[in-house]
Amino acid sequence: MATILLNCVFLAMTETVDEAEYMFLAIYSAEMMIKTVAKGFILNKYTYLRNPWNWLDFVVIVSGYVTTVIELGDMDVQLGNLAGLRTFRVLRALKTVSIMPGEWAELRVVFFIFYFILFF
Repeated sequence: MATILLNCVFLAMTETVDEAEYMFLAIYSAEMMIKTVAKGFILNKYTYLRNPWNWLDFVVIVSGYVTTVIELGDMDVQLGNLAGLRTFRVLRALKTVSIMPGEWAELRVVFFIFYFILFF
């Protein structure tokens, strides 16, 4: 939870800190790998990609690697502004909604709506 909240602080900063983005990408990648090794990837009933919140994590992590490769690599890809792919990083904050206890279900919806009103 602290990692997610700290990530939200870095996302809210006006000037981006690239090192922090790489650090959070590594942390979320490690979390994905641990869950994948523990549960499996997709074939069985309780595997990683059977949970919709993990779909979100997977998309955010893959888009993070795509933007990193495009930014760091000397590619001749003319994508213009990578802001479209970078917006997927904002979806990491939605993980706070998924880890709240069940009795806080109403707050999940309120937080979700407040977050999208605030940032979009």
